[in-house]
Amino acid sequence: MSNQVLDRLRARRAAMGLILAAGLALTTLPTVARGEDTVDLGEPLSLEDVIRLAVERNLGYQQRLLTIDSAEGNLLSSRAQLMPNIRSSLGYTRNVSNSAAPRVVDGNLVGGVENKTDVSVQSSLQLSGGLPLLDPSAWQSVKASSRSLDATKADVDRGRQSLAYTMTQQYFELVRAKQLTEVSVQAYQLSQEQLQRAQALYDLGSVARSDVLQAQVNLASADRDRISALTGVEQQRARLAVAIGAPVDAPVDVDEPGPLPSSPTSYDEPALIGEAMDSRPDIRAAEFGLDAAKHSLSASKWNRWPTLNASASWRKSGDGPSDVFDKLNREINYGAGLSLDWTLFDGLNTKGSIERSQAELATRRRALEEAELQAALEVREAHLAIQNATESIRSAEEGVRLAEESAKLQQALYESGGGTLLEWNNAQVELTRARVSLVQAQVDLRLALAQLDLAVGRIGSR
Repeated sequence: MSNQVLDRLRARRAAMGLILAAGLALTTLPTVARGEDTVDLGEPLSLEDVIRLAVERNLGYQQRLLTIDSAEGNLLSSRAQLMPNIRSSLGYTRNVSNSAAPRVVDGNLVGGVENKTDVSVQSSLQLSGGLPLLDPSAWQSVKASSRSLDATKADVDRGRQSLAYTMTQQYFELVRAKQLTEVSVQAYQLSQEQLQRAQALYDLGSVARSDVLQAQVNLASADRDRISALTGVEQQRARLAVAIGAPVDAPVDVDEPGPLPSSPTSYDEPALIGEAMDSRPDIRAAEFGLDAAKHSLSASKWNRWPTLNASASWRKSGDGPSDVFDKLNREINYGAGLSLDWTLFDGLNTKGSIERSQAELATRRRALEEAELQAALEVREAHLAIQNATESIRSAEEGVRLAEESAKLQQALYESGGGTLLEWNNAQVELTRARVSLVQAQVDLRLALAQLDLAVGRIGSR
């Protein structure tokens, strides 16, 4: 009966393999655009490919890029306050007046009323312009807008790094799922071997029928775990496909990651914190925001003082449009002047603007302090995560070694009649758990290293 169970399991696996192979043969593997190039999803993707695709296709990041255009527009608007302005106007006026007067013939009043219509036409061409010669408030506004643009660009860079870290997480989640599947397949193979040994010993009369039944139950359980692990791989594939903008059913696969560092715990935490203070885009954004707030406050204060402006005008007029454009160097009026404009009272508008700018400056200072503290905290957390994962790997490797020896010993004892199937099965379960722990610890270390790169400001750099 156990042979029949094994035959059915082998037949089912073979059938599933044939169906999968046929499906892949009939399916055209999709491609994903990458700039001017395309990425063939039939080939395993590297971590760099995954990040690059996400940056190019992620809608949230693309929307964030538009904030740079908005900030550049604000800067142009601020600069316009310091640029000369030129205006032109072309006027045409036609006046018609009607009047009534007594009718006169040859100097004699003959009675009745005579209607008269008078028509006058005037055309004009005028050019005028102005230039702010001294406007410190406008200068400070330009500097504030420039710093705001720098802050926006730094914020976009941090968004790129956050996206890169998210994609790194998803990349290694798929790696984790694939490695756990390998562990479940190994456990399934051990259960198959266990059933075969139990059946052989039962045929020899060395063990009871219950051992064969228990081995069949263990094999069925291992098969369920294997199927569940395969499903987990497909779930992670789908999530990664959606993250890079590919169809949800795209057969996305990833390259195996490189070897782990030999001594990942040898980090100088103060040096890393210092690097984070110099490199993190969010800290630069906070610094630029603080500078922008300082210039905005200065601009508000300068509104209390007068501004010096220059102006000029040129005007030509005539009876009709042709007169305006005829002899442009004659019969014209022009002038130039300087004005000192000083708003003596604006209804406390300037005072309110200063108070708002002072509050914004205080807020920006707190934001910078918070960003620096958060950076130090994230470096600390990442460093601790690396140390924890490193120790977990060391412990898990030792656990795998001991579990393998235990499983071999329990198998030998069972086959020699000195042990039970339950003891052998428990040893195999512990071996599977140890292998799972090792996979988890290795992936956790890779994620902790990526977390440190994010905390320092290295990940996803252009």
